Amino acid sequence: MAAVEPKPRKRGRGVARQEIIRAAAELFARKGYDGTGMRDIATLADADLSLIYRSVGSKSDLFTLAVLEPLHDFISAMIERWVERGQTMSNEDIIRLFVTELYDLLKENREIVLALVSANAFSADINPDGKNPPLSAELDRLLDMAVREAAERDLQHIDLDLSLRYLLGIVMARSE
Repeated sequence: MAAVEPKPRKRGRGVARQEIIRAAAELFARKGYDGTGMRDIATLADADLSLIYRSVGSKSDLFTLAVLEPLHDFISAMIERWVERGQTMSNEDIIRLFVTELYDLLKENREIVLALVSANAFSADINPDGKNPPLSAELDRLLDMAVREAAERDLQHIDLDLSLRYLLGIVMARSE
């Protein structure tokens, strides 16, 4: 006789949806986009597969909700705080603050960033135009802020694109 799988437990729709999104973020971080199946997410979230499709939609919709939107929101908040500070700090202090905030952002949201890094950036689901992977798009937003700040501080001689991506790698390696 075949084993009968237990039915997922009953929860409110909002609670179940949040658990689905949390489970998806965890699995995307651990297994990557291509390695994560909707059934895997349903199992980890203890949710019915049909509930996932009704409440969230497709796998790419779930990736957007679990990974892309939170990262976008975090970076938006970081940029907003940065802009509010103005030019009252020295170059050394502002670079130290930027690195500290980037480190804190990555440490607190490591799962989301790892999900983006481990995702197949060239997947048609995640990156339909094949030109600008989602993580690069978010880094470009940080770069725009850094370029404006550098121009105001007469620091145009620095390769900010390379510096930002190098800094991101170092900070990610240290934020474990």
